[in-house]
Amino acid sequence: MAQPYSPSPLLAGAFEPIRFECDYADLIVEGKLPEALNGTLYRIGPNPQFAPRGIYNPLQGEGMIHAFRLGAGSAGYPNRWVRTRRWALEREAGRARFSTSDPRDHDPAVAGIDDGGAANTHAVPFAGRLLALDDRPAMRRGYFRAPARGSPWRISANRRTLDRP
Repeated sequence: MAQPYSPSPLLAGAFEPIRFECDYADLIVEGKLPEALNGTLYRIGPNPQFAPRGIYNPLQGEGMIHAFRLGAGSAGYPNRWVRTRRWALEREAGRARFSTSDPRDHDPAVAGIDDGGAANTHAVPFAGRLLALDDRPAMRRGYFRAPARGSPWRISANRRTLDRP
């Protein structure tokens, strides 16, 4: 069952996490977008999927990719969590297992497990993929592959792919 987030200013207002993945293919636009405006802006940032354990450190919150798509006078917005090892272990448990501020506060079931990093700092296009990186060694992070419009997003961590219908 979902738990409320702590009353931290880092989890409220403009910093309040989005607690779900979504696909808004055709957003309501006030006014008119220029027909020639065409492309996608990717944004990445911390977005915990569950109420954090202990004091929340946004530098270690789970990464979420936000895509703002513009084209043919319309706008769309999908988002996805980056499927890191931490994301998968917490999703399986249905709650936060890793502390974002103190490893001593990790759930004992994951003590000593490398969480795979947050993948929440940089979104870098490379070889047809959008890599989701954090400030730890980059080549071990998860990646997010942006598909053609209308096809499933494929998100991978450490080369293991998880598909979303």
